[in-house]
Amino acid sequence: MIFVSIAAFCDPWLVHTVRDACAKAARPKQLVFGVFEQDADSRQSELQAIVRRHKAGLRYINVHPVQSRGVCWARSAVFSLYRDEDYLLQIDSHMLFEPNWDQQLLAQYAQLRERSAKPIVTVYPWGFEIEGNKAVIPLPPSDQTTLVMRPAPEGELRPDNVTLVFRTEHVFVREPLPGCHVAGGFLFTSGDFVQQVPYDPYLYFHGEEQSLALRAWTRGWDIWHPPHIPIYHLYKQPNQPHRAHHWHPEWEALRDFKQHELTALAAERLVDLVDGRRDLGVYKLGTQRTLDEYARFAGIHYAQRSFVQDYRDCYSWDA
Repeated sequence: MIFVSIAAFCDPWLVHTVRDACAKAARPKQLVFGVFEQDADSRQSELQAIVRRHKAGLRYINVHPVQSRGVCWARSAVFSLYRDEDYLLQIDSHMLFEPNWDQQLLAQYAQLRERSAKPIVTVYPWGFEIEGNKAVIPLPPSDQTTLVMRPAPEGELRPDNVTLVFRTEHVFVREPLPGCHVAGGFLFTSGDFVQQVPYDPYLYFHGEEQSLALRAWTRGWDIWHPPHIPIYHLYKQPNQPHRAHHWHPEWEALRDFKQHELTALAAERLVDLVDGRRDLGVYKLGTQRTLDEYARFAGIHYAQRSFVQDYRDCYSWDA
């Protein structure tokens, strides 16, 4: 069974995502959707009709957008719906799928299990767009490269803030590559990840993926970027307000807390994580690997607030 974790915020594409996932799965009966919808209008009945038609499963929670405290809080709530399924697929609520996407992901995972005891398949997905009423992929995935996720060049580590922005880069090989970062919008691994690396609900938006990657890696999970994933993402246009953004002015005006407050608290919490300033309980770093080992592996030295080497020196490929 695959537990499909979806946290949706005022997203009109939620129903389409679940419908497309069911319609294109080789074995939809093996899917259980955990949906945490943050919207004034519940789509539970529509979702139930879809999963019943395909004999899939649904566990659903709805809250009003004003009460929502952000994506990490929501994804933590989705994890509470997990019931010992074999695999976890975490996605966003605006995705497009290839036929037999579930078989493809299971095959990739099985291959990586030959190299790693606890592999995570993850990367920022290729995008799709809407033209008229049709979903199209304007830029087809490359058949020559594997995408990896690395800090953006303008990023810096400061004493009071270690939050980085990550981006994808092309590496000219066609094989899964080890990585140091996870994509919150696409993550596939074994189901016990939910128990071993619980989502930190006290984070907000920035720093979500860094926290998850560091806590997973220091607990012995290996991050892998595959040459192809059978799922596509509908990206929003940058620097434009969207009602489906948690921080949209419409929602900000109605809340008793503000985006900048949650962002500042999340930045402090990420520093707490890497510096060990206070005990974060189940949300702290693991003990199987250290941050010094992570620096040697990934080139990102949080303790020294520096990038100690070019990431290409950390791995065994020729870029």
